[in-house]
Amino acid sequence: MKLFLISLFFLLAVGQDEPDLSQLIEDLSDDRIDVRDEAERKLIQQGISIVETLEERSSHQEEEVRARLEEVILLIRRLEWAKRFNPGPSFLTLSEESIEMEDLLSEISSQLRPNVDLQYRGDPYLLSVKIDRLPLFQAIDQICRLDGNLDFQVVPLRDTVLRSSFRNANLEKRWKLILEKRPYTPKPRLFQDQFMLWISEIQMTERINFGRGENKSGKLILQSAWEPDTVPTSVSFRLKSLTDEKGNSLLDHLQVRGRTSALSFASTPGSFYSHPVLFQTPPPPEVKVFAKVAGDFVVTFPRDTDLVSFSREDVQKGSIGSGTTFQAELQEVERTKGKFHIKVKVTGQTRRKMPKMHLVTKKGQTIEGRMTGSQTTFGQGISWQSYEVTFERTPGMVVDRLEMSIYKGSHEKVIPIEFRNVRFRP
Repeated sequence: MKLFLISLFFLLAVGQDEPDLSQLIEDLSDDRIDVRDEAERKLIQQGISIVETLEERSSHQEEEVRARLEEVILLIRRLEWAKRFNPGPSFLTLSEESIEMEDLLSEISSQLRPNVDLQYRGDPYLLSVKIDRLPLFQAIDQICRLDGNLDFQVVPLRDTVLRSSFRNANLEKRWKLILEKRPYTPKPRLFQDQFMLWISEIQMTERINFGRGENKSGKLILQSAWEPDTVPTSVSFRLKSLTDEKGNSLLDHLQVRGRTSALSFASTPGSFYSHPVLFQTPPPPEVKVFAKVAGDFVVTFPRDTDLVSFSREDVQKGSIGSGTTFQAELQEVERTKGKFHIKVKVTGQTRRKMPKMHLVTKKGQTIEGRMTGSQTTFGQGISWQSYEVTFERTPGMVVDRLEMSIYKGSHEKVIPIEFRNVRFRP
């Protein structure tokens, strides 16, 4: 509980001068609880940069102070590990009077994290670009909108390299962003820092089943794409308002499935989601525009992380490491020129995303592994996952340790969304 409260309060102090470490460590032995807690909060606020110093000074402290320093170090590391599962959006900045499309995509990619697939369809094209610290999707939209002769779409895809003998909920559904040489057309799109949400299509169908009469139905499909490594563990969309051009509610009239609230849910962790809202009957013929489509976009993010660390000597076949919520066993370790490949068996995790795996070098460089295989195995009352991960190696690189982190716990965020004047009939 104490660590939890500290984690809530350490962000509150901003814009203050950096406290003296020696004084803060001394305050940890103060008889007053509020002084000790304030010292812990200020130490945590300074982050990962002071961990090495705290570890060095910890060995020279009395047992009680040493225990408090260990708590501080643990929470700082946990907060740092949590960034691996939700590091926040990438912000793009670029100003060019004239740039080739190929060079533009290359420059954008250099400012993004890995696994963003950007493509261009069309003849060689020269354009002017000016974006200043914009999130990925908003930046792409602004480039296309200001140019006028470019548009884009986000298309789902499956990573064919990722192998699985079981339909694992951890397998991420990914996307590619395609820029196309065609006039820009405004579409029902909403942009947030980490994702884009849009209405992809509205279907209204009429079927005649001889013997049972006419059957009418409808479907409104929303889709969302998330920047890789910022994706939630689950998402849902709750439709709360649907009106025609006169402001009349269409929810009851259309008999939206889910009573007064249409719920679309996608629980598979991924970076691309579809959210269909189904109608039992289509709108009346005179309704040609949804004046308002509004609801709540509910997303669940990881709250905390659990870590297993293998020292350089332990990075070998058969080594086992345990965290508080999972255990990892290295089943294969293969070192080749330019590559470092491991296969690890993970037990204890339930409905969690794939673990993040990093090699940390002696120089402090962190190299993230690329997941190349996944398999879920069921035994007698238990199940486990096996992951295959490959790291890039550079000449002279000396590995200090292997770290594997998995999130535990989650928190929910409700994002109100609203589309206006969505035409679905001519």
